Amino acid sequence: MQNPCGYGLGQAWKIHSVPGPARLENIAFPGQCADIYNWGRSSLVMLWDCGSQPNQYWLFN
Repeated sequence: MQNPCGYGLGQAWKIHSVPGPARLENIAFPGQCADIYNWGRSSLVMLWDCGSQPNQYWLFN
């Protein structure tokens, strides 16, 4: 899955294959996972390391 911002190349993601909730892992930066808090019931998108430690947060208005 690609998610380009503007005219950039974007980032490629894959499903992180471990037991537990599904996460999207960054292909270019293994170990970084994206998650949408409550899977769309909130406006918070989180970037984690795949060990569930918060890394970055994006808020959408």
